Amino acid sequence: MSGVEIGTSTERAASTAPRSGVAARLTFGGLLHAEWIKLWTLRSTYWCFLIAVALTVGFGFLVAVAISSTGLGDTGSRPGATSALAQAATGGTSIAELVVAVLGALIVTGEYGTGMIRTTFLAAPRRFDALGAKALVFVLVAFGVGIVAVAISTGIAIAVVTGAGLHPDLGEPGLWGALLGGAGALALVGLLAVGIGMLVRNSAFAITLSVGILFVLPIIMSILSGVTQAHWVTDLIAYLPSQAASTMSSYDPHGLTSSLDPWQAALVLGLWAGVFVGLGVLAAERRDA
Repeated sequence: MSGVEIGTSTERAASTAPRSGVAARLTFGGLLHAEWIKLWTLRSTYWCFLIAVALTVGFGFLVAVAISSTGLGDTGSRPGATSALAQAATGGTSIAELVVAVLGALIVTGEYGTGMIRTTFLAAPRRFDALGAKALVFVLVAFGVGIVAVAISTGIAIAVVTGAGLHPDLGEPGLWGALLGGAGALALVGLLAVGIGMLVRNSAFAITLSVGILFVLPIIMSILSGVTQAHWVTDLIAYLPSQAASTMSSYDPHGLTSSLDPWQAALVLGLWAGVFVGLGVLAAERRDA
């Protein structure tokens, strides 16, 4: 995502606002419209979301094939088949989250890097409104993309696993909760990265910190848990963003894989995202653009 690309999209969005008195009259709806234009003017948006969908669908297909090849269709229980379907349909979202997180960080840091964020703040002196609109547009679009990705992945997974003799319960509410959770996790991880971008303003730092929190921190905590054998460390792992995202997209009616229910995991991940967005907005209010 180049600086020219960011700058051009911001200028186009700004041109949709009235030329006079914009700071006084621009509504939150106008800010949402401007952020929508900026997001879809960037070529990187299309590429990143396309890659995210491809990863979700492609990895889901591989998981479905791997599960089918085990022969569980002959002896597996109906709940087991349902769990296998959920795993195949949403397994790829954990990889796609990295792409969405990178995009989420860049849509903020790109504007800061080129200085075009000043144009945004001129149009909306209340930085809370400007950054809130940016975050809201991104999380809703990311959720929509997640729905599309999981829907395609689910259709393919159903075809593969039923063809192998598995019989998942497609009427099970927990299954659809897991599928919806996969899309929601994708969106909330992206929102977390948006907040990190608001806070640090530097693209490389924001991406590094996002990857560190999502993928490196769980490894460190797992190693620490193994070395110390401390139960509190193991318990904390369930509250990490990546683990919460995984729990959101899992079908586990007996609670065997996590100490959190999916809805609790959604609250945890939402809290992580909310804290970083809140800190980012607070930093924007107190620092020069």
